[in-house]
Amino acid sequence: MAAMHPYATDSKERTQVPLMMVVACIPIAWAIRTQFEHFNIDFPWWFDAPSILGFYALLYFLFDRFLWRWPLMRKVGLTELPNLNGVWKGMLTPNGRSPRDVELAITQTWSNISISLKTKHSSSRSLIATVLLAGRFDDVLSYQYLNEPKAGTEIDMHTHRGTAWLTLTPDEKTLDGEYSTGTGQKNFGRIVVERA
Repeated sequence: MAAMHPYATDSKERTQVPLMMVVACIPIAWAIRTQFEHFNIDFPWWFDAPSILGFYALLYFLFDRFLWRWPLMRKVGLTELPNLNGVWKGMLTPNGRSPRDVELAITQTWSNISISLKTKHSSSRSLIATVLLAGRFDDVLSYQYLNEPKAGTEIDMHTHRGTAWLTLTPDEKTLDGEYSTGTGQKNFGRIVVERA
């Protein structure tokens, strides 16, 4: 699995959710501290009862890894980000060439993502990414990648950078878009993958 990296989004939730977490942690920390005092539980000077910061760290970890994926979080409006996790399979069609089988593996948390693409001839991994939410368009995953050819592949292929712009269908089962390679390769084409 490729290393995960932060990704950008145009959703306002990246500023709103952490603020809501802080607000939620204040009464939680107060209630637990009150219970400790009620039962005469005393802590050493170097360890205070779980603080707001401790609860915030725990809540952020849980939300980042798990809670943001829950359908309930979308229903109540806490998150709009699509869950792109999984393996996507389909076709990559370079301009002027025949289609190739492709596998796109996406690992995503609320704040980080990793996108890996594999074909018979090469593999690539994302360097930066953006998830744009539906406005005038459907949700879009845009990313820059580093592609490395496999040993013994076509002579004209070499390590290069490129970009991909993939639109997520409303049922969240298909990513359909285009890619283009950086200087030297001068290649572009279409990618269509479905969630396996």
